[in-house]
Amino acid sequence: MEPTEVNIVNPDIDAEGWELPPDGGTCPVNDQKLLDNLRINARWELPELRPVRAHDDTLLFVAGGPSAASYIEEIRERSKEPDIKVMTCNDLHGWLMDQGIVPWALLLLDPGEHIGEYVAEPHDDITYFVGAHIDPGVFIALEGQKIVKCYFGSTTADHRIEHDLIAELSLMPPTILPGGTMTPLRAMVLAQTIGFQKMEFYGLDSCYKVDGTEYVTR
Repeated sequence: MEPTEVNIVNPDIDAEGWELPPDGGTCPVNDQKLLDNLRINARWELPELRPVRAHDDTLLFVAGGPSAASYIEEIRERSKEPDIKVMTCNDLHGWLMDQGIVPWALLLLDPGEHIGEYVAEPHDDITYFVGAHIDPGVFIALEGQKIVKCYFGSTTADHRIEHDLIAELSLMPPTILPGGTMTPLRAMVLAQTIGFQKMEFYGLDSCYKVDGTEYVTR
């Protein structure tokens, strides 16, 4: 198997105009809320993530960093290529469609209750990869859409929240994906699991502009 190729498109910026976010990427809910969400979402009978054989398509992931706007024309043109699959996250779902780009997939991992607002107007052509730990309202908002339920190893406690719950509920052991606290970092592991060997990332800034711009959509 060929090694995975990851290309992060870095903005051509003056480093003095950017700084790191202050919160360090903490989880917005506590362990108990994660467990409650997992127990509820385990009841949804949906396709679950399973490994896919490697293929030649390229995943083009659009993250929410401010630089994504600078590359929107390039992203739009790349999205028209037959071997490009565009994936995004959170409220980039609506932002990309406003730019005339319907992504192939949306990845939702943030367990905050506000995430359901991002998919208030789902699209039939999009596949929604949704973390099983997410707020149950998201699954309700997406009912009837193409959903793949995913189990991502938690970054809290002893990293065995999902394993313990699977044993508690006697579930068929799913594919559990490790990774960092940012959705784009988990996307790298997800992409490799579903067969992508080439990945390109836009808007993966991990910082915000000193002028107050924190996110491409706000």
